[in-house]
Amino acid sequence: MKKFVILLTVALLLTIAFPALAVDWTFSGWAHSENTIGENVDWSPTLSDGKTNNPHYLQTNDDPSEYALEARFTVNAKIDDQHSFLYQIRTKGFYNDGGWSTGTSGDGVVTRLAYATWKPSDKLSIVAGKNAYWLASGLLMDDFVRGVNLNYQLTDKTSLFGLIGRYESGLSTQIYAGALNTNLGGVDLGLTVLGSNDTIQGGAKGLANATSDKYDGTLIYAIHGGKNIAEGLNLSAAYAVNSKAEDAWKTARDKDENSAYKVQLGYGGIKNLGLYLQYFQQDAFMMWPTETGNHMGWWGDMYSAPTGIHGFRLIGEYKVSDYVGLTLAHGSYKLNDSSYNDDTFTKTTLELTIGF
Repeated sequence: MKKFVILLTVALLLTIAFPALAVDWTFSGWAHSENTIGENVDWSPTLSDGKTNNPHYLQTNDDPSEYALEARFTVNAKIDDQHSFLYQIRTKGFYNDGGWSTGTSGDGVVTRLAYATWKPSDKLSIVAGKNAYWLASGLLMDDFVRGVNLNYQLTDKTSLFGLIGRYESGLSTQIYAGALNTNLGGVDLGLTVLGSNDTIQGGAKGLANATSDKYDGTLIYAIHGGKNIAEGLNLSAAYAVNSKAEDAWKTARDKDENSAYKVQLGYGGIKNLGLYLQYFQQDAFMMWPTETGNHMGWWGDMYSAPTGIHGFRLIGEYKVSDYVGLTLAHGSYKLNDSSYNDDTFTKTTLELTIGF
C-alpha cells in the first residue's frame, strides 16, 4: 500500500507543478485469477525437507495444484509526442501445498514495470528501465529485464530490435538480444539472437559443469514465422538452437540436445473466441537465461529438471466484454529422458482477467 500512496502523491505533485501535463495522465487496472491442476508430477532431486527448489510451488504429491491471484495498477504519463513514462505496481499471491504466500516482500506490493520511452523520430523508439519482453513468439523469452531496448522501423514491414540489460530475477545475469522482423508475401518472419552469461536451468547446468566443457554462457539463434492459411486460420512456428551447447554437452543417449521448437495452429473465425493448438519440444541444454512463454510443464520440469520436455497444449480464449476475458488451457507432456521419469504429465489452467 505504501508504494501505491507514493505513486499517487508523485502524480499529484507533478500535475500541480506542471498543469499542462494533467491531460496526458492515464490510469488503468488489471486483475487476474488463475487456478492450475495437474497429474503425475513427481520429479527430483528434492531439498532436505522434501520440497522442491521452486520458490512458488512446494511439491509434496503427484497431483499438484496452484492458485494464483494478481492485481496491477498502471500510470502512463505522456509528456509530448516524443517522451513518455510508464509505471506499474502489482501484488501477487500463490496458494498451493505450502499454503498461502504473497510471493513478494514487504507489504506485498512490488514494481512490475517502470520505463521511459523516447521517440526521436517516427521510425526510432528507445525504452529504458524495467520492462517485460516477449521474444520469438515467446519461444525465447516471456520475462522482465532491466535495461535499454531500441526499435527501428526500416520499412513499413521490416523492423530492427535490440536489447541489453540484466535479468530482473537475477541481476548478475547479463542479457543481450537482437531481432529482425518482417513480412514477405503475407508471411511474418523473424530472426532473433539471445545471449546471456547464466541460465535458470539449474539441473542442466549441473550436468554441463560435470563435463570437461563447463557451462560458460548461452548464445541462442532463433527463427519464427506465421501465415494466415485460410480465413480465420493461422499457422505459426518457431525454432531455436543454443550454439554454445552444440559440441559441448551430451546426455546418456550420446547426442546433442541444444534445440527447441514450437508449432501453433490458431483459429479466430468465431466472434470473441480464439482457439490455439500448440506442440512444443525443449531439449535439455537450451540453457534459457529467463523464463519463456512455453508453459507446457510445471516450473521444475521446464527449468530445473536435468532433461528436456515435449508435449501439446490446447488453449481457448473468450472475450466476455471489453474488460473481461476467460482462458482455458489443457496440456499433456513427457520428459525427454525416459530413464529419468517415464510418466505422462498433465496441466490444466483456468484464468479470469478483468480490466478497469
